[in-house]
Amino acid sequence: LDGTGFLMKKSSRIFPSAFSRIDHPLPLSPRKNKSNRVRLSNAISPLFGDRPMFERLEDRTLLSAGALDNNFNSTGIVTTNITPNNDEAVALNIQSTGVNAGDVLVVGNSSTGNGTIDLVRYTSSGALDTSFGTAGKETYTTAAGISASAVAVDASGNIFVAGSTTTSGNASDFAIVKFDSSGNVYNSTNYPSQVFGVGGLETVDFNHKADAANAIAIDPNTGELIVAGYGTVTGSSKR
Repeated sequence: LDGTGFLMKKSSRIFPSAFSRIDHPLPLSPRKNKSNRVRLSNAISPLFGDRPMFERLEDRTLLSAGALDNNFNSTGIVTTNITPNNDEAVALNIQSTGVNAGDVLVVGNSSTGNGTIDLVRYTSSGALDTSFGTAGKETYTTAAGISASAVAVDASGNIFVAGSTTTSGNASDFAIVKFDSSGNVYNSTNYPSQVFGVGGLETVDFNHKADAANAIAIDPNTGELIVAGYGTVTGSSKR
């Protein structure tokens, strides 16, 4: 196998790879041709049992491994100062639909106050998208503090940021904040008839202890949010 897992020549030695999903199980010792490339897998086949086997792959073009894309901000790297305090990125979403298709939405946290959510949107070339928030940036906080862990964008461009918000002592709740495609929060000022949660924030408490969301997805058929995370029950974390 070459460095991408393609079969280069037959060998009497077998080197299982890290790939485990088998869509089209094939017999061992297949022949390589232009339309049927294969990769060795260490998955268990319903036909061949617990034996290394091959899976069918589509043709693909690979970029140079680890090379920075100089089309992005001329250097392949972009840094953005959002607050006077520490800022960190924790999640991103490359937008796939609408006028913002190709833009890169980055969500993170800063230590401003008791904790602030930061959002930044870049164009596909790495420039700040000045149509978003204030000069490409937006922040959101609560009196008790809030932090982000994940982000999802629906078909209309609405942005949902999931994380946690402090309640009292060491307790925290799931937190989901909704923004429109321009970075405006779905609160009573911006959307009087479409307020999301309370002031754009929805929280969920499980056990009056430390709960936090760390993943979010949107059902493409219904638009409903699916949020996952962990909660604490009598001192033990439960996911």
